[in-house]
Amino acid sequence: MIDWEQVEHLRQDIGDDTVDEVIELFFHETQQVIDRVKARQGSPTLGDDLHFLKGSALNIGFRSFADLCATHEKAARAGALSWEELQTVFECYDSSRAVFMDRIEGRDAG
Repeated sequence: MIDWEQVEHLRQDIGDDTVDEVIELFFHETQQVIDRVKARQGSPTLGDDLHFLKGSALNIGFRSFADLCATHEKAARAGALSWEELQTVFECYDSSRAVFMDRIEGRDAG
């Protein structure tokens, strides 16, 4: 679900303080896009929104979420993405975030 090697690589490249800021920004921007998508079911920018989410997720190590966004991006661009299918993207993000935070908080506490 999470590419922990990517997370560690990012941490090594930019440092602990900066990676924490990047993670916070990722969560903020991702939630903004998800909220926008939920508010505008069937938006003509859905493919672009999923593309943005995919790229952001890959940078931070959210592998499963990025893969799902990639799959649904193609379907959205073809006009073949149902609202029910899109719900799986939201659920995957929520699950990925929970797993990520559990591990990060465990690391910080230990």
